[in-house]
Amino acid sequence: MTGKLQGSYGDRAMFAGVAVCFVLSGFAALLYQTAWMRQLSTVFGTSELAVATVLAAYMAGLAFGAAVAARYVDRIRNPILVYGILEAAIALSAMAVPYLLELAGGF
Repeated sequence: MTGKLQGSYGDRAMFAGVAVCFVLSGFAALLYQTAWMRQLSTVFGTSELAVATVLAAYMAGLAFGAAVAARYVDRIRNPILVYGILEAAIALSAMAVPYLLELAGGF
């Protein structure tokens, strides 16, 4: 083995693009958590409850997503497309949270 990546330039570019998307997705998740924690700390009046709520919701979402994905992972033909659709759905739901909090109690 020569130590070089195997595969064509297109494969390496695709890998690099997906890796960048993963990094940006993780960064966005941290931003969502921080924003929601600040919003919920105004709701609860303390940051400890806000952190616990955001962390519990995040972990519950991971568990639910893993359970659903386990049922359908064998049927996915284009995983990058599915990843993009899921990220778009997450972004839309993340943008809806401030409005839902406002509707829930005028926060």
